[in-house]
Order: sequence, then structure tokens, then C-alpha cells
Amino acid sequence: MNYITGVLSVLALFACVSAPVVVGAELHAGWNKAIVEQDTTWDCYLPAAYLASPEVRFPVLYTSSPGGNPGAHGLEAWAERRGVVVVAINDSKNGPMDVIDHAQDLVWGAAEKQLRLHPCLRYAMGQSGGGAASVALVKKHPDQCAGVLVNVHSAGGLPKHIAAVYVGGLADTTHDISAVRATAMALTAAGNQVWFIEDPGTHDTAVHSGERAEPLMDWLLFATCLAHPKLDAAGRAQGAARIAQELTDIAALKDPAAQLSRYEALLRLPSLLADKTVGKQLVNAWTSAQIAAADVAEPVDAHRILTLFTEHAQFANIDPARKKDVGKRLETLRKSKPVTQEWSAWKALRATQASEKKAGNAKGALIDVAKAYQNITTKWPGTWAADQALPAFNRLRQQVEGK
Repeated sequence: MNYITGVLSVLALFACVSAPVVVGAELHAGWNKAIVEQDTTWDCYLPAAYLASPEVRFPVLYTSSPGGNPGAHGLEAWAERRGVVVVAINDSKNGPMDVIDHAQDLVWGAAEKQLRLHPCLRYAMGQSGGGAASVALVKKHPDQCAGVLVNVHSAGGLPKHIAAVYVGGLADTTHDISAVRATAMALTAAGNQVWFIEDPGTHDTAVHSGERAEPLMDWLLFATCLAHPKLDAAGRAQGAARIAQELTDIAALKDPAAQLSRYEALLRLPSLLADKTVGKQLVNAWTSAQIAAADVAEPVDAHRILTLFTEHAQFANIDPARKKDVGKRLETLRKSKPVTQEWSAWKALRATQASEKKAGNAKGALIDVAKAYQNITTKWPGTWAADQALPAFNRLRQQVEGK
């Protein structure tokens, strides 16, 4: 099944969700700019499938930006591929909350009247103040919304069924990553599906948009298209078809690294793993991809792939026979000298990471941990573990020096 055929077969199931809505003749595929609604404007991006399937209601992404006029945050290609409408709320930005509320309410109502929107697969995205505005929008419409992507902001307090991606910048001096992390942890503890990303960048460079945001938006879509509490039977069937198509598409990829990345994004979703049929299919497909990637890799890379595989939380759920096979493969690989060096460095790294966790905020203990990280970089240069130890050493050095 090619991609277009797959999309159309998935979208056909939307027809059962609700009756069609008449669309104004002025709206066309691609961007529809500066649509006036009283004293505000909004932009709308319609994927080609929207006009090709007039009986279908489509998921929608609402965008905001700290400076206004957010566009699609570079996600036009994603919207086409996934069959998602994008609505840009031009006056949802930094500023008084009453102004933001007013603009959001006007655009929400206008889009509801003029577009065929899915009743509950609605998402929001923004950065900084635009991220806070996106959270506010989702909280105003909890039954109709499913997920939010928040770049470099810590606004939270989301209903339990809302999936969330939070991106924090380690070098962000405008909105400290500790606040973003705290919100992500609180929501996770409350039962939300949450993906927290520590980006090395600043308040500007840590922002995930365009191609960087595509896997995050995919994650939100797959986290909720089968699990949203307001989905009816037809909606759940559509979600199952969407996920089945995604597994087919991943299996067809030629790049093993791309395969693994997309499988592992799905493995972060408790809602998929909880489904007995989908969860088993996903774990089996991921296992096959791991072994296939190791088979074509050089010994050191194969060792890295398989060792990370064994450390993954889902490794415990793979078939016992395949688990035994992976163990034998690693045993054989670790007999070669280059892999022996990698494995020694690996074990030292994991021991040092455990020591850091145990040290907490004790400065003396953290100094010892920093030295251990530094020792890994000097004793086993060029190894994967050394590459992980160097930024950890620099981070702890700055921490204990109070920088």
C-alpha cells in the first residue's frame, strides 16, 4: 500500500464520525491567509486530502507565537502527510491574557463554523508565551482537545487525558529548564502521557519546529488517536487504522536508524503498549528492527545497538527466545578487543551515573562523580561512553563551581 492510498483509507473512517460541514468557497488547499473574524485574523492551512475527502472531519493543530502570526511553525509537510488542518491564531501571543482569550475564542468559533474539524483530535503548539497560550487554549476546550506541544515554557495543569510534549533548553536563561522539567514531572505523576525533551540550546535555539517538531507531533497524534476518552467506536477504528498504517510505513523504511527512532517514539506511548494487539505488534516489529540494524553494523556499533536494546524498559517484554539470541550475540561481540574496550567504558559510565543519582546535591560527592566522568573520557577516548561522559563532566563542573 502506497502512502496516499494508506492516508485515504484511514481518512475514510472519519466519515463515520460526524456529518459534513459546508466549507466557504474562498478556502482552498494550502494556505488561506488573513481570514477576518471581527477584530482579529487567522490563517488556515488545508492539506490536499481535506478537499479530496469532503465527507471527512480532520484533526487540527492550533498554533500560537510570542510575536503573533505563527504560521504552521514549519509543519506544512507534516500536515500534508498526516492529513491535519493547521489554524494559526494570529493574535494569540505575548500580552494581556484577556486579549489572548478574545482572539482564541473568535478563531475557535470561526474555525468550528467554517471547517470540518474532528470532534476531539485537536492539538495546540507554541513557543515561550505562545506555548503558555497553547496550554490555555487546550484547558478551555478539554473535551475537544487531545494534546499540546510546549516549547521553552512551563505552563501546565492539564487534564489527565491531554498528552503533552515539553521542550526545555539547558542554556535557556529566559525560562529555566528546571521549571519546564518540574511541570513535565508533575503531569507524568498525575497520569498524563508526557514526553520531556532536554535540548542543549537557548530560549531561541531549543525550540522544536519544522522537521524537528514532526516526530513530536506524530507522538501526540499517536498518543491520542486511539485513547482519547471522547472517541466513539468509529473514531477508535480510525485511530487503529492510523497506527497500523504507521507500522507499515516504518517497516518499509530502508534506513535502520530511522526505523528505530520511529518505533521508539511509539514505545513511549503507554496507550499503545496497553493495547494487547497493537502493543505486541509494536514490540515485535521493534525487536526485529533492532536485530536487523545490528546485523549490518560494524562490531562496535552492533554492540552499542544491542546493549541499548537490552537496557530499554520494553526489552523485558520481548519473546524469550529472541532475548536469549540477543544475549548470545553480545557475548560473541564482547570477545573482540575493540568491543571489550567499549564494554569496559560502558560499565564505568553506568556505574558513574548511578553514583551521581545517589549523590543528590552533596557537593563533595558530586566532585568525585565529576572526576569519574572525566576519567572515562581520558581512559577510553573515542568510545560511545566517553562521548556521553564529557557533557556530564562539564555539566557537573559548572554545577559544583556555582556557574
